[in-house]
Amino acid sequence: MSDYKGLSSGIFISGVTAIIAGAVNPNASWALWLTSLGSAAVGATIGSFFLRLSAKDILQHVKHVLTKTANARFISDVEFTDAYKKKWYHYNVSQNNRKLTWKCAHLDYRSSPVEGGLSAVIHFEDKVGKIHKYRVESAFRGERLISFYHAPAGLESVAVEIIPFMGHAFKDYYSGIAFMQTWDGTHSLIPILISEKPLFDVKAEGHIPDEKNELFDNAWIAGMDCIDSVFPLPSKQRGVDLNNIISNT
Repeated sequence: MSDYKGLSSGIFISGVTAIIAGAVNPNASWALWLTSLGSAAVGATIGSFFLRLSAKDILQHVKHVLTKTANARFISDVEFTDAYKKKWYHYNVSQNNRKLTWKCAHLDYRSSPVEGGLSAVIHFEDKVGKIHKYRVESAFRGERLISFYHAPAGLESVAVEIIPFMGHAFKDYYSGIAFMQTWDGTHSLIPILISEKPLFDVKAEGHIPDEKNELFDNAWIAGMDCIDSVFPLPSKQRGVDLNNIISNT
């Protein structure tokens, strides 16, 4: 590489010298020929320099993308995930002052840096109004969207969320479930709703007014209606009836 740089420098200096010589002796028979030759040498050297510079920049960008992708632990098909790199409204059931309620958070995948990966930072508000930040990693397996929610510094168990039919792009919203540990240490399996547009005019992050709980409950049940069997138990020879759960609470 050093020999190549030395050769380029030599050609450049020779070219400049030839141009100067031709300019100093404009009437000489060889002046035009020498000036043209010098200009060609200088032009070729400058072009080679910028070509190497451009190639270096491209190489650095490719290495950056490959490094990010190699370090990603959870990725899926690039063409598939690109359609989902947008802002979503995320709704989940929570407990506020010992009372169950829905709450809203914004899940924004638009800045996901990894090819084939969906990542975001999401914020949840606790019962005293304190904001907690979580790192989200998501990927598709078929039409299933699987997400991991990481608390800072590993202070909590990783939450696992599954939206079973997120790959069905024709839906207005998607129902799913999450297995998580609440802030009081309780391990729970909770309902999840995700939508590109706000559901029932709820846009703001935080706890949702109680009068809208039933709307969200029914929306989640409707979104899970295509699930034919929930926790089937051999001793009972049947599964859980989601509609029966709602009607008895």
